[in-house]
Amino acid sequence: MGKLPVICILVAFLAVASVHTKTANVIDVYRKMIFEPAVVRNNKPVVVFYYSSSQCKPCSWSILPILEKMVRRKSESIYLAKVDLDKVPEFRTEHAIETLPTVMTYFKGDVMDYVEGLNWGPIVKLVNEAARMK
Repeated sequence: MGKLPVICILVAFLAVASVHTKTANVIDVYRKMIFEPAVVRNNKPVVVFYYSSSQCKPCSWSILPILEKMVRRKSESIYLAKVDLDKVPEFRTEHAIETLPTVMTYFKGDVMDYVEGLNWGPIVKLVNEAARMK
């Protein structure tokens, strides 16, 4: 194996390993290259929370703490990936994000369901359903 592929693998590993998070099952996607290994290739269902701190104040002080708490309680079955669209703006178009916040569930690389806006009932249902996916 040449030096370049080894360096690329090392950089990808370090990017995922250096994810800023408070708990093991909460992933902060602050770069595009983290999304692929953390969400698309993850064997567990992943709840992805798309938000933008400068545009959606209730996202960070209202929904995010509740989502983190729900995912921590179900840590054996799901992950939470937080995507700040200020840091990764290209995700807005690539993932068709029209409303903030948007909460999506991914399973084995596929979008299973999503909720747009501050809709607590559907968000709770989405997280509970994600925790039951196998």
